[in-house]
Amino acid sequence: LPVIYAYRPEPYCKKIKTFRVRLEKLLSNYADCIDYHFFPLLKLIGDVEGFMGKVKDRMVKLTGEGADAQYLTWSQVPDTVKFEAETLTNMAYDMSNTPRISFETLKGVGKASGTAFRFMFMGAHMAVENHGEVIGEFLQRRVNFIVSALGSINPTEFSKASQTIDIETELVPYMIDDLNDKVTTAVSAVSGGIWSTREGIMFAGNADRVEEELAEIKEEQGAKNSNAVFPNFKG
Repeated sequence: LPVIYAYRPEPYCKKIKTFRVRLEKLLSNYADCIDYHFFPLLKLIGDVEGFMGKVKDRMVKLTGEGADAQYLTWSQVPDTVKFEAETLTNMAYDMSNTPRISFETLKGVGKASGTAFRFMFMGAHMAVENHGEVIGEFLQRRVNFIVSALGSINPTEFSKASQTIDIETELVPYMIDDLNDKVTTAVSAVSGGIWSTREGIMFAGNADRVEEELAEIKEEQGAKNSNAVFPNFKG
């Protein structure tokens, strides 16, 4: 069996291991504390003289100096637990260059532009470039195996090509594109004379219909020019 392998001296998550272990312990202890103290405890201070009221709603009558009755509360620890959990989570995301794209995180972004998303993913893109030295070798091995396998499966058609073809891999990090920004950039570049109409159409994301779009644009421009020269002409 052919084996495609890749080697790394350490796992991706090594740098955040201490944060992860502490966060798991923190949440586990907090969950145990909630389970153990789910029902509130009533603290009674004083001498019990008897009960007042009916059977269902009777109350304890306490007498003596400082007599009091109150439920035990835990008002400070939950805030500290929340603060530590949020701090550890943020540090783990920052140390691993992982963008936070959850609904809660993006809720305050509003109608963000493509530039804002590029800044958000900048750290992740830099991390991809660093990991590309290792992952790139693995992807190249995979492509080489696929080419060799195709030549072996169909030697009549692909044997010679599989021995001479040269394919290079390229890592393309994921990015959220803003179509409005791309169209605005394409229009500015084409009208400014630094791009052709073809390049503008391809940059805007309509590369599959370049020839059709160019023909339709040329036809529409021809119709506009005809109307401008003969505005009152009727065939």
